[in-house]
Amino acid sequence: MIKTAGANVSPREVEAAILDATGLVAHVVGLDDADRGQLVAAAILVPEGADAPDAEELHVALRTRLSAYKVPKRYLLLADADVPMLTTGK
Repeated sequence: MIKTAGANVSPREVEAAILDATGLVAHVVGLDDADRGQLVAAAILVPEGADAPDAEELHVALRTRLSAYKVPKRYLLLADADVPMLTTGK
């Protein structure tokens, strides 16, 4: 659970919204923040040959699916090849 500005955010809910909006897998985490406790951040995996989403457009799309405090404040786009995975997909 991510705690931001006194509210709880489920990473799975945000990951599902990103998948719905983009068709891409994301990993959502909380980053330490002095003012809010934690910031919601998303690392989005972009497969080879796929178009990377525009962060601004994604932010707008997520605002229609999630409460404002659940929308990530930071995005990191990662190529699939840059993320080591086990055979289990973890």
